[in-house]
Parts: sequence; C-alpha cells; structure tokens
Amino acid sequence: MLGAAGTLVLGILPALSVAKPNAPVHLEEVDGLYYEPKVDEGGVPFMWTRKYASIFVPATAKRVELAMRAPAGTPKDRPVRVDITSSGMTMAPVLVQDSWKMVTVELLPPTPPLIFNRINLKTDSVSLDDGRPVGVRVGDIRIAGIAWEVMPGQDANRRP
Repeated sequence: MLGAAGTLVLGILPALSVAKPNAPVHLEEVDGLYYEPKVDEGGVPFMWTRKYASIFVPATAKRVELAMRAPAGTPKDRPVRVDITSSGMTMAPVLVQDSWKMVTVELLPPTPPLIFNRINLKTDSVSLDDGRPVGVRVGDIRIAGIAWEVMPGQDANRRP
C-alpha cells in the first residue's frame, strides 16, 4: 500500500510542475549589473549593483580592478560595506564612500571546463535612485591576463 502511494506521488508531482507556466525573467536580473549605464557628476560612466551583483570575466583573467563608488550623499561616517567573493575565496570587506575607489580582486583559475570566472558583490545597504533599489556604482573594470608575483630570493650563504 505504501509503495503504491509513493509511486502515485512520484508520478503526479512531475506532471504538476510541467503544468505551471514559466515566469519570464527580466534581463536586468540576469546581467549581474543593473539598469542602463549612467554617467556620474564628474562624467564617469558606471552601472549600479543592487544588494547582490555578479561580474563575469574570462577564465584567463588573473587580476581584476574594479572602480566602486557609494551612492551620492552617503554619509562619511557610514560607508557602504561590500563583501567580495570569487572561486570560493572571500576578500576582506571593502568600505566604499561617495568617491571612486579602486578595488583589486586576485583570481584563481576556474575549474575546467568553465570559461568564465565569477566575482560576487554583496552590499550591506541599499539606497534608492529614481525609485529603484541600488547598492554601489561600478565604473571602470580593468582585467589583467598576466599578474607578476615576486618571490623573495634565497640567501646564497644559507643551506636548505
């Protein structure tokens, strides 16, 4: 009896999920950065994040520099905290004020066969811009394909 009831449930549930219409997804919810590109007061182009955003870069990228700025009028004593993660690593939190700040993200290569690396941004507060929820502004994104790492040399007189 229990086996028949389980078979009936497993037979009906997939059919019910097919009967539901797929909800349309707005592109700004997939893109990673939101809304149309804008230009700030100083003429710098940028895009908004919301509370969460993702930036995708080629798998060959070793280092990414992101220009970030808090919404206009953010109090100096209360900057926006941005938590950045990528490839399972979490960077130290970045505090962003109402001026442009360059943030460097060191990247690990993604697991093959992935061809993109994902950088996740999470802000601790959301403001409103034209009635829309916004986190921080992301301006210039610079991608380095080569990153040099300087290792200290061994002392010639020291034996291993």
